Amino acid sequence: MMPEPNDPTRAGAPVPEGMGARVRLSMTELETLAAKAARGAGLAWGLAEEAGAATRWLQARGFDGADLLLAHLERNAGACWQDVAPVIKGRTWKSSGGHPLCPIATGTTLCDHAPLAEGLAAGPILLTQVDCPALLLPFLSGISHRMCKPCALDWAESQLIVSGDVIHSRSLLGQDMLSTCADVQVSLPSAAPEAVTPAPAVRKIAIATLRGLDALAMRTTVPASEQSRQGAGAGTTDND
Repeated sequence: MMPEPNDPTRAGAPVPEGMGARVRLSMTELETLAAKAARGAGLAWGLAEEAGAATRWLQARGFDGADLLLAHLERNAGACWQDVAPVIKGRTWKSSGGHPLCPIATGTTLCDHAPLAEGLAAGPILLTQVDCPALLLPFLSGISHRMCKPCALDWAESQLIVSGDVIHSRSLLGQDMLSTCADVQVSLPSAAPEAVTPAPAVRKIAIATLRGLDALAMRTTVPASEQSRQGAGAGTTDND
């Protein structure tokens, strides 16, 4: 029996039918799959790699990072990603096309500009209508490490503070926390709360989410053809 050809878009073997509702991937497998799914959805490779790293960070800390990323990518399928990137103008950032902001593009922009006059070093920034704002948390962690200060995310009457890789909260962290669109404010508070929110266990991935990310990742490949199969492998026999 010939084995199934390797699919380079998958971080591992295809998910068989009949498994449980959730599975556990290694963090490397998840990051690779998330990055390829983001690329398949239209993000440039640099942003796609950031999406993979952000998904890994969230999933390792008990958030449904994979679910958040898939929801964001599916809601923006076919969008021009330049239209959902932030326009830096004063202390309020919004997209140029009137669409919700992409949290991956917004997070990387916050990191790049953090120590500059138009960045967080100069004061709080209001982000208008960010899609899945929880995806900003890994980027705030990076800013906190870089600037040696805690970084706060405020929305409605709730707040999360990230100090390095530690999350402090005065809000209940529900599974659907910041999974849709919201106006949020990011800032550099003077200090983080002393109390630390216990980190939940690494969250498993829903089978439906895994298949959704896999379907997006498949868009990064060219379908196999008879010509490509005939040209595959070594051109000589190696019996050593």
